[in-house]
Amino acid sequence: GASEAVAQAVAAARVQREWAAETTVAERVELCGRFLDALEADVDRVAADITAQMGKPLAASRGEVRGVRERAEAMMALAPASLAPEQLPEKPSFTRRIEKVPVGVVLAIAPWNYPLLTAVNCVVPAVLAGNAVQLKHSPRTPLCADAFERAFAAAGAPAGLVQALPC
Repeated sequence: GASEAVAQAVAAARVQREWAAETTVAERVELCGRFLDALEADVDRVAADITAQMGKPLAASRGEVRGVRERAEAMMALAPASLAPEQLPEKPSFTRRIEKVPVGVVLAIAPWNYPLLTAVNCVVPAVLAGNAVQLKHSPRTPLCADAFERAFAAAGAPAGLVQALPC
């Protein structure tokens, strides 16, 4: 119910605050790389789940798992420069810069049609920026959120950093 969802969000926020304070962008990039390895190691199960849930041909489901790596690696390559502080032009008596800081817990709601490819576009950038993620998939593809949670757990993410929410 609602109280369980609130408790999950509070737990995610606690995990996120501690984890974000202890990790660098480089360490988050490494975590996302391990997530990709874990997801690909589970390709048979993930692809079979997608096919069973939505009827996508198994070869296309496997291709979607491969596509996650391509997208995530592009975001991982951009992260160090994108998340670095920006020094603004000097102004007398001021030091001006833009700091990129985590926001906390990100809620990602993913559609059914490309359940991994749409979700990775939110989950990986959020984790790279130091946020926790609660992922809710369409009722047509509920097991896809579980795949993200399993793969991040296998990658060594703190429990609750990436959570699958029930549909």
